[in-house]
Amino acid sequence: LVKIGSAQDDRPMDSGFGPYSLTRLCYETGGIYFSVRGKGNSRRGRGQTGASAAKLSGSFDSQVMLNYRPDYMPIKEYQRRLAKNKARAALVQAAQMSWVTPMEQPTMLFPKESDAELAERLSKAQQAAAVLEPKINQLYEVLRQGEKDRPKLTKPRWQAGYDLSMGMLLAIKVRTETYNAILAAAKSGMTFKQPKSDTWRLVASDEVTVSSALQKTAEEAKSYLQRVMREHPGTPWAMLAEAELKQPFGWQWKEAYTAVKERRQVAGNNRRRPRDDRAKMIPRPVKRPPPKL
Repeated sequence: LVKIGSAQDDRPMDSGFGPYSLTRLCYETGGIYFSVRGKGNSRRGRGQTGASAAKLSGSFDSQVMLNYRPDYMPIKEYQRRLAKNKARAALVQAAQMSWVTPMEQPTMLFPKESDAELAERLSKAQQAAAVLEPKINQLYEVLRQGEKDRPKLTKPRWQAGYDLSMGMLLAIKVRTETYNAILAAAKSGMTFKQPKSDTWRLVASDEVTVSSALQKTAEEAKSYLQRVMREHPGTPWAMLAEAELKQPFGWQWKEAYTAVKERRQVAGNNRRRPRDDRAKMIPRPVKRPPPKL
């Protein structure tokens, strides 16, 4: 699975499988790896408690997860299977590349003191998207190279992994590029409808309106994520896909009043206030004649 950070719950999920290297070692030597853990939040709806429960965001039915067991095999055989399917190879390559995180605290509030000042604020906010977009596009190009071989994937684990990775990557691509595009369009000028409004507030929206191409990409992302939920219910992949779909893909402007002029006037008055430097001077000590020796 491509490691794409998000605002979702980042606690680990209990898939029921142990660490890959140790489990594979046991598997190839005829042994069994037992995972001993506290009972967490089961997706089967039963209330459970345990010391590690608070550290897990979900656990899953072991019977369901049997179909999603990792490929425990020698490295040469693993690499041979990767070479036979571009979707597998692309997923592994993308997962190894880097950890991509969304924009860090994107600017959402834009007070308007003047057109020039607002344009400067918008340009500065675009910098976060400009840094992230090349990373997203690089990962997307890698995954896209394996898209033709996606129908050839037969194991549920690889199907769910590829579809979820592509869906999440396209979702973050739409959110980032839509943010950048809506800020760029705003620099051409926006007019308040309410007389008292003095600030533009950017809020998340379910609609992608800035570009028909991005709207199409958003629909593609939803298609991948919905397929994960439909074909792999009760799994970590479906849980992540459901959480991703709950987050809006687009943005829209809302008007607000934040007393921009009043705050600027107060700041100006404070700068123009005369300073009584004499009153702030430390009084000099009185000079006394040196004592007689």
